[in-house]
Amino acid sequence: MACKERQYSDSFEEMFRRYQPVVEILYKKYYLRDYDFDDWLQEGRIIFDKCLKAYDPDKGTTIGVLFKRSFENRICSLLRTQQAQKRKAQADACSLEEKIDSEGGHFLTDNNQQKERVEAQMVIHDALPNYPKELSKLEGLVIMNFLKGLELEQIAAQEKLPYDKIKNAFNRGKTKMIALFISGS
Repeated sequence: MACKERQYSDSFEEMFRRYQPVVEILYKKYYLRDYDFDDWLQEGRIIFDKCLKAYDPDKGTTIGVLFKRSFENRICSLLRTQQAQKRKAQADACSLEEKIDSEGGHFLTDNNQQKERVEAQMVIHDALPNYPKELSKLEGLVIMNFLKGLELEQIAAQEKLPYDKIKNAFNRGKTKMIALFISGS
């Protein structure tokens, strides 16, 4: 059985080499993002194998014509898929003005909130015994709510305070905590 498969593999490669120029011509004609020449050859082998299995000489065509047509159809299909993905990304995109209108301008500076939360939790764990006496009432309120998982926008809404005031209190509290951590208190 293994000998038979090896013979098929050898004869397949020999036949494919005769039709490999079809792959090379289409490789020069079309561009597929993230596909190098080896990827093109792999696609060519897959299509060539399917063509060999589906080939019927009574239909009046040659294996070469069938392979060229089938392979070009496959490449066009891959191009359509790439274009559809590109259009989807463009459809999901919005302008900066739309983003500011829907979320407010603070989103530009708040994209590192997850990182800030992890940093704050690590620092607080080590310096927690000295931390509360270093904070103002507002800073303590903001930091504790933040550690409970609330976003700064939620804290601002809950306390009925402007977002910028909450953000500033958070930053001051975080700075004080880092200073405590660095000083080893």
